[in-house]
Amino acid sequence: MFRPVEMSLAFLVIACSSGISSARTGSVEICFTPGGNRTSPVGTLMTEADPASLIEASGVAAVRLVNGWQGNHLHPFQTYYLRYQKARVAIPKRYTPMTFAEFYALPDLPEEYGQADWTTVRAYTERAVSVEGYIAGVRPSSAGDINAYLREHQQPRCVPDENRGAQIVTEVTRAFQSPKTGWSYRAFLDLCDRQTRVRFSGWLLHDFEHVQDVGDVQGSAWEIHPVTRIEVWDLTRHRWDDLR
Repeated sequence: MFRPVEMSLAFLVIACSSGISSARTGSVEICFTPGGNRTSPVGTLMTEADPASLIEASGVAAVRLVNGWQGNHLHPFQTYYLRYQKARVAIPKRYTPMTFAEFYALPDLPEEYGQADWTTVRAYTERAVSVEGYIAGVRPSSAGDINAYLREHQQPRCVPDENRGAQIVTEVTRAFQSPKTGWSYRAFLDLCDRQTRVRFSGWLLHDFEHVQDVGDVQGSAWEIHPVTRIEVWDLTRHRWDDLR
Protein backbone atom coordinates (compact mmCIF):
# COMPACT_ATOMS: atom_id res chain seq x y z
CA MET A 1 0.00 0.00 0.00
CA PHE A 2 1.31 3.45 -0.92
CA ARG A 3 2.35 5.43 2.14
CA PRO A 4 2.68 9.23 1.92
CA VAL A 5 5.52 9.42 4.45
CA GLU A 6 5.83 13.19 4.56
CA MET A 7 2.13 13.51 5.31
CA SER A 8 1.85 10.93 8.06
CA LEU A 9 0.30 12.26 11.27
CA ALA A 10 -0.21 15.64 9.63
CA PHE A 11 -3.55 16.27 11.31
CA LEU A 12 -4.66 17.11 14.81
CA VAL A 13 -8.30 17.43 15.73
CA ILE A 14 -9.99 20.69 16.64
CA ALA A 15 -11.47 20.39 20.11
CA CYS A 16 -14.57 18.24 19.80
CA SER A 17 -17.82 20.05 20.38
CA SER A 18 -20.02 19.06 23.25
CA GLY A 19 -21.88 15.84 22.60
CA ILE A 20 -19.48 14.62 19.89
CA SER A 21 -17.41 11.57 20.74
CA SER A 22 -13.81 11.10 19.69
CA ALA A 23 -11.17 8.44 19.21
CA ARG A 24 -7.43 8.85 19.40
CA THR A 25 -4.54 6.80 18.02
CA GLY A 26 -1.09 8.22 18.65
CA SER A 27 -1.19 11.89 17.66
CA VAL A 28 -4.23 11.47 15.43
CA GLU A 29 -7.61 12.22 16.94
CA ILE A 30 -10.89 12.18 15.06
CA CYS A 31 -14.21 13.73 16.08
CA PHE A 32 -17.20 11.58 15.22
CA THR A 33 -20.56 12.94 14.27
CA PRO A 34 -23.46 11.58 16.30
CA GLY A 35 -24.14 8.00 15.25
CA GLY A 36 -20.74 7.71 13.55
CA ASN A 37 -19.08 4.32 13.34
CA ARG A 38 -16.25 4.07 15.90
CA THR A 39 -15.14 0.56 14.94
CA SER A 40 -12.73 1.47 12.13
CA PRO A 41 -8.93 1.68 12.73
CA VAL A 42 -8.70 5.46 12.74
CA GLY A 43 -4.91 5.79 13.01
CA THR A 44 -4.27 3.31 10.21
CA LEU A 45 -6.75 5.01 7.92
CA MET A 46 -5.25 8.42 8.58
CA THR A 47 -1.60 7.54 8.06
CA GLU A 48 -1.60 4.74 5.50
CA ALA A 49 -4.87 4.32 3.65
CA ASP A 50 -7.05 6.48 1.45
CA PRO A 51 -7.86 9.42 3.74
CA ALA A 52 -11.26 9.94 2.14
CA SER A 53 -12.30 6.61 3.63
CA LEU A 54 -12.54 8.43 6.97
CA ILE A 55 -15.53 10.29 5.62
CA GLU A 56 -17.46 7.07 5.08
CA ALA A 57 -16.04 4.99 7.94
CA SER A 58 -16.06 7.57 10.69
CA GLY A 59 -18.28 10.53 9.93
CA VAL A 60 -15.45 13.02 10.51
CA ALA A 61 -16.55 16.28 12.09
CA ALA A 62 -13.37 18.37 12.05
CA VAL A 63 -9.61 18.22 11.55
CA ARG A 64 -6.91 20.83 11.09
CA LEU A 65 -3.33 20.97 9.85
CA VAL A 66 -0.45 21.21 12.29
CA ASN A 67 3.36 21.34 12.29
CA GLY A 68 3.49 24.04 9.64
CA TRP A 69 2.35 21.74 6.83
CA GLN A 70 1.34 23.94 3.91
CA GLY A 71 -2.04 23.63 2.23
CA ASN A 72 -5.47 25.15 1.80
CA HIS A 73 -6.46 25.89 5.39
CA LEU A 74 -10.07 26.52 4.41
CA HIS A 75 -10.37 22.90 3.30
CA PRO A 76 -7.63 20.99 5.19
CA PHE A 77 -9.05 17.51 4.74
CA GLN A 78 -9.51 18.06 1.00
CA THR A 79 -5.96 19.39 0.82
CA TYR A 80 -4.60 16.26 2.46
CA TYR A 81 -6.50 14.04 0.06
CA LEU A 82 -5.39 16.13 -2.93
CA ARG A 83 -1.70 15.91 -1.95
CA TYR A 84 -2.12 12.18 -1.34
CA GLN A 85 -3.49 11.68 -4.87
CA LYS A 86 -0.82 13.86 -6.49
CA ALA A 87 1.92 11.75 -4.88
CA ARG A 88 0.77 8.46 -6.40
CA VAL A 89 3.49 6.35 -8.01
CA ALA A 90 1.55 3.22 -8.99
CA ILE A 91 1.36 2.47 -12.73
CA PRO A 92 -2.22 1.79 -13.87
CA LYS A 93 -2.91 -1.60 -15.44
CA ARG A 94 -5.11 -0.04 -18.12
CA TYR A 95 -6.24 3.35 -19.40
CA THR A 96 -9.66 4.44 -20.63
CA PRO A 97 -9.40 6.59 -23.79
CA MET A 98 -11.25 9.89 -23.51
CA THR A 99 -12.01 12.59 -26.05
CA PHE A 100 -11.78 16.24 -25.04
CA ALA A 101 -15.58 16.40 -25.00
CA GLU A 102 -15.75 13.42 -22.65
CA PHE A 103 -13.10 14.92 -20.40
CA TYR A 104 -14.95 18.22 -20.17
CA ALA A 105 -18.14 16.29 -19.35
CA LEU A 106 -16.63 14.86 -16.13
CA PRO A 107 -18.67 15.78 -13.03
CA ASP A 108 -18.67 19.47 -12.21
CA LEU A 109 -17.75 19.66 -8.53
CA PRO A 110 -17.68 22.63 -6.14
CA GLU A 111 -14.61 23.95 -4.37
CA GLU A 112 -15.96 22.64 -1.07
CA TYR A 113 -17.00 18.98 -1.18
CA GLY A 114 -20.19 17.66 0.33
CA GLN A 115 -20.81 14.00 1.13
CA ALA A 116 -22.00 13.17 -2.40
CA ASP A 117 -19.01 15.01 -3.88
CA TRP A 118 -16.60 12.89 -1.84
CA THR A 119 -18.23 9.76 -3.24
CA THR A 120 -17.77 11.10 -6.77
CA VAL A 121 -14.16 12.13 -6.20
CA ARG A 122 -13.21 8.76 -4.74
CA ALA A 123 -14.82 6.87 -7.63
CA TYR A 124 -13.27 8.94 -10.40
CA THR A 125 -9.77 9.26 -8.95
CA GLU A 126 -9.52 5.47 -9.07
CA ARG A 127 -9.71 5.72 -12.87
CA ALA A 128 -6.78 6.02 -15.26
CA VAL A 129 -7.39 7.68 -18.61
CA SER A 130 -5.62 8.71 -21.81
CA VAL A 131 -6.16 11.80 -23.96
CA GLU A 132 -4.74 12.57 -27.40
CA GLY A 133 -3.90 16.09 -28.47
CA TYR A 134 -1.14 18.67 -28.83
CA ILE A 135 0.94 20.40 -26.19
CA ALA A 136 0.02 24.08 -26.14
CA GLY A 137 2.22 25.11 -23.25
CA VAL A 138 4.74 23.84 -20.72
CA ARG A 139 5.38 25.22 -17.25
CA PRO A 140 7.66 23.93 -14.50
CA SER A 141 6.29 24.27 -10.99
CA SER A 142 8.14 25.42 -7.88
CA ALA A 143 7.82 21.86 -6.51
CA GLY A 144 9.77 20.45 -9.46
CA ASP A 145 6.78 19.03 -11.34
CA ILE A 146 6.08 19.89 -14.98
CA ASN A 147 2.70 21.06 -16.26
CA ALA A 148 1.89 20.28 -19.90
CA TYR A 149 -1.29 21.82 -21.28
CA LEU A 150 -3.07 19.80 -23.97
CA ARG A 151 -5.35 21.11 -26.69
CA GLU A 152 -7.45 19.13 -29.10
CA HIS A 153 -6.11 20.68 -32.30
CA GLN A 154 -2.76 21.89 -33.56
CA GLN A 155 -1.90 25.49 -32.76
CA PRO A 156 -0.08 28.01 -34.96
CA ARG A 157 2.67 28.14 -32.37
CA CYS A 158 3.57 26.96 -28.90
CA VAL A 159 1.90 28.87 -26.06
CA PRO A 160 -0.82 30.68 -28.03
CA ASP A 161 -2.35 33.65 -26.25
CA GLU A 162 -5.98 32.98 -27.05
CA ASN A 163 -8.47 30.40 -25.80
CA ARG A 164 -6.45 29.21 -22.78
CA GLY A 165 -9.68 27.92 -21.27
CA ALA A 166 -9.83 25.14 -23.86
CA GLN A 167 -6.98 23.02 -22.56
CA ILE A 168 -6.52 20.03 -20.29
CA VAL A 169 -3.96 20.22 -17.52
CA THR A 170 -1.55 17.31 -17.17
CA GLU A 171 1.24 17.12 -14.64
CA VAL A 172 4.42 15.05 -14.63
CA THR A 173 5.61 14.68 -11.06
CA ARG A 174 9.25 14.32 -10.08
CA ALA A 175 8.77 10.57 -9.53
CA PHE A 176 8.27 10.12 -13.29
CA GLN A 177 11.06 12.39 -14.49
CA SER A 178 14.79 11.69 -14.97
CA PRO A 179 16.41 9.31 -14.30
CA LYS A 180 13.34 7.08 -14.44
CA THR A 181 12.33 8.53 -17.83
CA GLY A 182 13.52 11.09 -20.34
CA TRP A 183 10.49 13.26 -19.67
CA SER A 184 11.74 16.79 -19.18
CA TYR A 185 10.80 20.41 -19.69
CA ARG A 186 12.99 20.59 -22.80
CA ALA A 187 11.45 17.43 -24.29
CA PHE A 188 7.93 18.78 -23.80
CA LEU A 189 8.87 22.20 -25.14
CA ASP A 190 10.27 20.55 -28.29
CA LEU A 191 7.00 18.65 -28.81
CA CYS A 192 5.12 21.89 -28.26
CA ASP A 193 7.26 23.81 -30.76
CA ARG A 194 6.82 21.10 -33.39
CA GLN A 195 3.12 20.64 -32.58
CA THR A 196 3.54 16.88 -32.58
CA ARG A 197 0.50 14.76 -31.74
CA VAL A 198 0.85 13.15 -28.31
CA ARG A 199 -1.10 10.86 -26.03
CA PHE A 200 -0.88 11.51 -22.28
CA SER A 201 -2.08 8.83 -19.88
CA GLY A 202 -2.34 8.71 -16.11
CA TRP A 203 -4.55 9.03 -13.06
CA LEU A 204 -7.58 11.29 -12.95
CA LEU A 205 -7.41 13.97 -10.27
CA HIS A 206 -9.83 16.71 -9.28
CA ASP A 207 -7.93 19.81 -8.19
CA PHE A 208 -10.48 21.77 -6.16
CA GLU A 209 -7.93 24.57 -5.73
CA HIS A 210 -8.37 25.42 -9.44
CA VAL A 211 -12.15 25.33 -9.72
CA GLN A 212 -12.13 29.12 -10.10
CA ASP A 213 -9.69 28.86 -13.04
CA VAL A 214 -12.02 26.80 -15.24
CA GLY A 215 -12.82 28.70 -18.42
CA ASP A 216 -9.91 31.06 -17.85
CA VAL A 217 -6.65 29.07 -17.95
CA GLN A 218 -8.01 25.51 -18.13
CA GLY A 219 -11.05 23.72 -19.45
CA SER A 220 -11.72 21.59 -16.38
CA ALA A 221 -10.71 21.23 -12.74
CA TRP A 222 -10.08 17.58 -13.56
CA GLU A 223 -6.48 16.80 -14.55
CA ILE A 224 -4.31 13.90 -15.58
CA HIS A 225 -2.03 13.94 -12.56
CA PRO A 226 0.31 12.22 -12.24
CA VAL A 227 1.05 11.34 -15.85
CA THR A 228 2.32 7.76 -16.02
CA ARG A 229 2.71 7.21 -19.78
CA ILE A 230 3.45 9.47 -22.76
CA GLU A 231 3.31 8.46 -26.41
CA VAL A 232 4.19 10.33 -29.60
CA TRP A 233 2.53 9.74 -32.96
CA ASP A 234 4.95 8.62 -35.70
CA LEU A 235 3.68 10.10 -38.97
CA THR A 236 5.92 7.88 -41.08
CA ARG A 237 5.09 4.55 -39.46
CA HIS A 238 1.55 5.50 -38.44
CA ARG A 239 1.88 4.26 -34.89
CA TRP A 240 2.26 5.43 -31.31
CA ASP A 241 5.75 5.26 -29.82
CA ASP A 242 6.50 5.64 -26.13
CA LEU A 243 8.40 8.76 -25.15
CA ARG A 244 11.34 7.30 -23.25
